[in-house]
Amino acid sequence: SLCIPMQKVLADNRRLVPPIDAGSVDEQSSRRTARKEWLYGYSLSIQDPGNSRKCLIAEVQRVGESPSGVYVKKILYVDMDNVLVDFESAFPRLSAEIKTEYEDRMDDIPGIFALMEPMPGALEAYRELAVHFDTYILSTSPWNNPSASNDKLQWVKKYLGDVAHKRLILTHHKNLNVGQFLVDDRTNNGAGRFEGEHLLFGSERFPDWTAVKAYLLRKV
Repeated sequence: SLCIPMQKVLADNRRLVPPIDAGSVDEQSSRRTARKEWLYGYSLSIQDPGNSRKCLIAEVQRVGESPSGVYVKKILYVDMDNVLVDFESAFPRLSAEIKTEYEDRMDDIPGIFALMEPMPGALEAYRELAVHFDTYILSTSPWNNPSASNDKLQWVKKYLGDVAHKRLILTHHKNLNVGQFLVDDRTNNGAGRFEGEHLLFGSERFPDWTAVKAYLLRKV
């Protein structure tokens, strides 16, 4: 198996992750925090992005907030279009000629993704969830719209700034991303085959960001 036994990780790196069950309460708390941070960094440093990292992260999360102090944030992915971003908010800014020309393929309109506003409550929810989860933006850039990828990047920089710094992933295969939760309004582009839990944004169960945030905060 390519899985890395947790006890071996701790034993091989005892100098970097010392035991936490000695010393004062403050000293134990400090060592617990250091261990969490080191293990999280270790899980991200593994060169094999497949089984090795996946197994380690799963084991760390299985142990969770145990007496040994092992813990890592759960991974959360958030879609952009009609989840973080109000796609239709761009329509009033388009000319009638452009709307007619791209009637059946609006997402191919050059520059359209730069014209959109955030969904209600989206920015506040993302910032709060980013405190508790290892949070990434997982979106798709239309294949026939050359400006889309840059427009989406600029949107993230404008509306989310540092909290989403280098956390934008653009792909047509969302199922290849390893994590626990995906907030997406569709099952397209691999979202329906995501191995974690898919929160279908806009559904009866998750109609808005208030519902999504309340549910996820119970999963921390």
